[in-house]
Amino acid sequence: MRNLLLALVLSFLSTTAFARTTCQTVASCLPLAQNGNTEAQIRLGEIYFQGQGTAKDYPQAIHWFKEAAKRGNTFAEYRLGGFYLFGITTEKNYSKALKYFRLASAKGDAPSQAFLAMMYERGYGTTQSIKKAIKWYTRSAEKKYPRAEYSLGYLYASGNGVKKNYVKAIPWLRRAAEHGYPRAQYFLGVMYDRGQGVPKNYAAALKWYRKAGEQGFALAQFNLGGMYASGDGVAKDPQQAVHWYRKAAEQGLPKAQFNLAWAYETGDGMSRDYNRAVTWYRKAAAQGYVRAQFNLGVFNGRGMGIPANQKKAVEWYRKAAEKGYARAQYNLGLRYSNGNGVKKDHAIAMQWYRKAADQDFAPAQYNIAIKYANGRGTKRSYAQAVSWYRKAAEKGYANAQYNLGLLYYRGQGVKRDLVQAYAWINLALAKGSSTREKKLLSDVLRELSPKQKRKAKKLLTRYWEKYVKPFNKSP
Repeated sequence: MRNLLLALVLSFLSTTAFARTTCQTVASCLPLAQNGNTEAQIRLGEIYFQGQGTAKDYPQAIHWFKEAAKRGNTFAEYRLGGFYLFGITTEKNYSKALKYFRLASAKGDAPSQAFLAMMYERGYGTTQSIKKAIKWYTRSAEKKYPRAEYSLGYLYASGNGVKKNYVKAIPWLRRAAEHGYPRAQYFLGVMYDRGQGVPKNYAAALKWYRKAGEQGFALAQFNLGGMYASGDGVAKDPQQAVHWYRKAAEQGLPKAQFNLAWAYETGDGMSRDYNRAVTWYRKAAAQGYVRAQFNLGVFNGRGMGIPANQKKAVEWYRKAAEKGYARAQYNLGLRYSNGNGVKKDHAIAMQWYRKAADQDFAPAQYNIAIKYANGRGTKRSYAQAVSWYRKAAEKGYANAQYNLGLLYYRGQGVKRDLVQAYAWINLALAKGSSTREKKLLSDVLRELSPKQKRKAKKLLTRYWEKYVKPFNKSP
């Protein structure tokens, strides 16, 4: 929303009047304006507004635009509407903005009609009315005004106050895109990328992303980078991916800054450079991008591109953890468990593990089980350990599968069950065998009866389909 409003402000500021008067300075325009020459009044308003050849003087700019507006000048009405809508040269006043945009819209001014539609869409200075918004967007769009064409398409595509309708959305988006409106080009690319309202077509998505990206639209540049990185609709090209990520990153798009940092970290599409990775991670992290904050925790902890600093690592993990990032919550739990960069506290570790575990993060669920099994940070409870090992084991976490099998074998926290023990231990072996798994499996096999072995193998087959295949493409 903020980026769109900024784009609207910039669009408004870039609009100029093409006055027929020949006056170009305050000295030459002022006598004409004072004598009621509307074009001179407009020119004088622009001179004071833009500070052309004189100091900017917003009260004078408003005065002369109002004089022109009194004489029914459409551009003056449009200018005043924008001033009051965005709070440029004066305080925001939606009622006055609405008044001037209505006056200009009634005369058929397409930009004013689009702004009037936006005010109805968002309920600025008036009761929100999507019906009236569509009416005025349509009138503006019928004059081939790209922003109105885009806004109509977006309304129908997003279902914002109106029934979602891709069939109605696509033609308007395409018209705006073909008229060179970058936001529409980007959004049309998204529609082709996702197959929304049109058959999925990566080549078409790439085409529209490129058109918007070449006009400097950061989201399109980011998506172009993603297509080159994945090879969707174009040959995979890490260098081109980096090229487009950089363009978006330099405009301040945090997810592009993160991807650029990742490329520096991994050396994908460029030479590996931890120092530059840190620079870009910091830029993204400063905007609250949690994955960047997490990675800065890793970099500080390992001394990658910067001197190792465990307390700083904890600070970055905490920032990401407090925003709900499960991996950061888990790592913060590890820090409290081990007393690394923070005072050891198993109870606090348990709190952070739980936050991550509640998001189904298997390593955290496994560590909670360990805490219950050992009685650290909580009262020892093998039953709770079994419960948490099971949660992690069912997500394909091999260590949890082994420990669950072990507890079934020992009958700790659960009724002793050699069939269950056999199945879970074998699942753990799928991730690679070790002496402990082999020994425990050997102990189980010695106790299994022929009937139990048949039952155990059937259970293993069922568990394999549920708890190994979905998490391992090559079991």
